[in-house]
Formats: sequence, C-alpha cells, structure tokens
Amino acid sequence: WWDKEIEIKESSLGPIVSDAPFLNSYKASPVAMKWVGHEVSDEFTAFLKVNQARNWKDFREAFKTYAVSGQNFLYADVEGNIGQLIAVRAPMGATSKPNELLHDPKDPETQWQGYRTSLELPAVLNPVQGFLVSANNKAVETEAPLALFYASSDRFERLKELIERQERLGLEELMAMQMDVYCSSSHEMAKILTEKLYALFVGQVLSENAQKLLRAINDWDGKYTIDSNGAYAFELLHAELMEKYYSARFGQDVYKALSSSTLFHGFLKADLDKIDEDNLLRSSLKDAFYETAEDFSPSMVWSDMHSLEAKHILSRVQLIGRAYNFETFPVAGSSNTVMKTAHEVSKKPHSANYGAVARHLSDMSDVNANYFVLFGGEDGWVGSEQMLDQLPLWKGGDYIQVPLSAELARSQSVITLKLDSLPKDMLSR
Repeated sequence: WWDKEIEIKESSLGPIVSDAPFLNSYKASPVAMKWVGHEVSDEFTAFLKVNQARNWKDFREAFKTYAVSGQNFLYADVEGNIGQLIAVRAPMGATSKPNELLHDPKDPETQWQGYRTSLELPAVLNPVQGFLVSANNKAVETEAPLALFYASSDRFERLKELIERQERLGLEELMAMQMDVYCSSSHEMAKILTEKLYALFVGQVLSENAQKLLRAINDWDGKYTIDSNGAYAFELLHAELMEKYYSARFGQDVYKALSSSTLFHGFLKADLDKIDEDNLLRSSLKDAFYETAEDFSPSMVWSDMHSLEAKHILSRVQLIGRAYNFETFPVAGSSNTVMKTAHEVSKKPHSANYGAVARHLSDMSDVNANYFVLFGGEDGWVGSEQMLDQLPLWKGGDYIQVPLSAELARSQSVITLKLDSLPKDMLSR
C-alpha cells in the first residue's frame, strides 16, 4: 500500500503487456494489447440519449457513439414492444484467425480495418417467443466474433426455462425467479462425477462415509440452498479434484486462474469425457474422493462453507478495515445461479466476492408498479441510517415499491418531525 512507480511501455498497437508480473514465464516476442477502449468514444451521451428515447428507433440510435464495455441491452415500452441490441464498437478485420488471442502485427489480414457501431450489429424487436432474456451470455453468433470470452450461459438458460414453464407471468413469479439458486452445469457435473466414480469403484467396498458422500452428490437437486448438504458435498469434491488435477497438469498459477473462472465446469467436463485415456485424471479423481470422504460430514450444509459479508469499501484498508465489516451471514446461490453469489472454487469456508447486489422489476403497464431493493442501502456514509436499512429486505427477497404517480407517492409518503432537546439556557427563558 506504499506508493510505487510502474513503467508501462507503449507501442503503436497499444501498451506492452507481456512484461507484466503475471506473465513472468512468457519468453517469446513482446505482446501489445490493442483495445477499442484506448480510443476516443462517448458513452455519456449514449446513456443520456437512452434515457430520452421515446421508441425503439431512438433507443438504437442512442448507442451510435457507444464503444466499451460491450453489453447486451434490453428494451421495453408501454406499447408492449420488447427488443435487444448489442452495444459495442466492434473492429473489422483480423479475419484470418478470428478466434485466436494473439495475432502477428506483420500480417495485413490481422489488422483492424474500421469499426462497426451498434447500429450495424444484430438486434431484435418483438421476437416470436414473446420474451427476451439477457444474463451476460453470448447473445448471437456473428461472422467475426465480437468477443473471445463470455460468462457461463447457466443463468440465461435457467431464466428461459422458468419463463417457458409458466402460462402467465406476474411480478410475484418474476420476484421468485430473481431468488432462484439452481445451477444446471453444477447439477450436470455432479451426475458426471458420480457416474465416473461408480465406474472407478465397481466391485469395491467403500467406507460408510464415502458411501454417504457419493449418495449426497448423486441425490443433489442442483440447488445451492442454504441448507443443502448436496451442494456442500459437491463443492467439496469438485474443489479437491480441480486442485489435484489441474495444479499437477498445468501448475499452480493456471489452476488458480481456472478456479476463479465461471467456465470451469466446461473445462472439467471436456477432460472427464476422456478419463479412460487420462491416467492423471483417474488417479486425481480417486485421491480427491478418498480425501473428501475423510472431511465430509452429512450434517454440514452449504451455509457452513458459503457466506456473504456486508462491508464498506473502507474494509479494504489495511489495519483499520475490519471495523468496516458490518455483518457476515450465510447466503444461498453460487457463481452461476440467477441469484448470483460468486466465489472461487474452494474446499474451505469462503465469502462470496461478487453477485446480484440490486434487484429491480417494473410492470410497464402500471406507472406505479416499480419494485427495487439494494444490498445495503442508498447511503454509503458510515453511520447513516440508510446505509444498511435494505439489507433485511435483500436477504428475505422483499422489495420497496417506488410509485411514479404524484398521487400515490404522496399517499405513501411518511413525514417525520424529529425534535432535538433544547439547550438548558433556552429552556429557562
């Protein structure tokens, strides 16, 4: 936390990143990072125009000057129209190897040759399915990729599934969706692991605790509820296997990078598909299972491992930071659930480090049907009554209605007059 000087080397293609400490082991040619965000753009005007938009055409036009960061934006209006667009300034060119991270600057086919604005990228208005979902997922395939990395599609797929399940949707159903803690990729991985374990241990007699562990994972419903023994059992084994296999195969640095990625299930699934050809993976899975069985307790649940801290930004300051951690409490959810409470893959008790901190629902047919809740409150000033007053609502899945008509707003307003005690010399007058 002491001041220090850092030298950043620049090139015509952008800053040199290959001499960063994280890439100490990289010994090849220097690597520069060319990024649209290093060039002039105007996101402020874009957002101002979005807030002034009166229809879909205005909404699309607003993003003409938008460049970074790339986002999927949803649109809805009082006429019942819905739409989705991609807001980003996408470079054209680099077509020879579009999916590769590194390009040869001497190859003319890898050079940028202009840009496409949001107006030139795919968008949809009033799709036939009658609804739209966005959760940081890959929205559309394009000839030249708009990005190399996306978040897991778990949340997108789950919301889509929940919507298609309902004949009619109201605010209550949507509120329940925002609290959903099912993860399809974790559930699928649990089934794959138990299948591979049954095959590995066929004909063998397992200890009582090992049998309980295997049963807990096999019977798990894929939901990261606070009281789930299955979620606890799965994450315990999953973390042990990830560390044993990937640290042995790639080293500790790569393992740590994988453990913090939301795409880790995809990596492991691809490797488990070839387990019969991978002696290291087979031995890692066996060892991970035996060691997990020793630590596993049928009475332990997800909240014994997974919690959330309500803390101020000042909690990051060394020496005094602990005074600004106001509450630690058990929480449901995981990295890829709709109610996102993200965490690294870990077999130890941990706190969520990122998640869905705000919830909002609006019924566009009713100007007063607007519901909000924040993790904490509206005021970041330490000691303010509004700093943590919404935390109980956030925990319980409750909301605050914010009416926009003057009549209802006035009728729901509460005016408080607080009289402080007067000084003694004034009382004597």
